Amino acid sequence: VPQRLARVDNEPALIYFRSRKSLRKAVLEAVDSGGRVLWSRRFAVFRPPEMERVQLPSELINELLENREKKLSLRISGGEEIADGV
Repeated sequence: VPQRLARVDNEPALIYFRSRKSLRKAVLEAVDSGGRVLWSRRFAVFRPPEMERVQLPSELINELLENREKKLSLRISGGEEIADGV
């Protein structure tokens, strides 16, 4: 679902999301429209029913706004798919 980020007194941006699959040892990445990884964080486990929350640093948001970047995407890379209930 498209959202908008706004700069608010150099505060980090809170992002909430769910994964589509159950994964172990995966990495969440914030990428720009050119596919360049701007930020990443490792997670031990992702499960679809669990809402995840991350804080994107204010420096990242400021850089995007200063460079007039129009798009920031989150993607999950790597990881091992695990069966639900494991």
